Amino acid sequence: MFAKVHPTKHFPHVSLLVPGSAGTYLGVTLDLQTTIAGILAVRLIVAIHRAGRGIDVAAAAVGAGTDLRSRCGCILCRRC
Repeated sequence: MFAKVHPTKHFPHVSLLVPGSAGTYLGVTLDLQTTIAGILAVRLIVAIHRAGRGIDVAAAAVGAGTDLRSRCGCILCRRC
């Protein structure tokens, strides 16, 4: 359901609308201190999830024999 892609713009619109509308509703109904604490908690959870996922992707690439370094020896260099 959340992965449904917009027919003309080609982005996952449901995954943006549902959390956005839920966050707006909670932001309007709760007091400011609780809303700010919730926003910070969600940002922290998302950051931890993204960091963990990045480590998983890098480990899978190395495990598959993919070299993450470019020809000059730096990681993800655009000059090479």
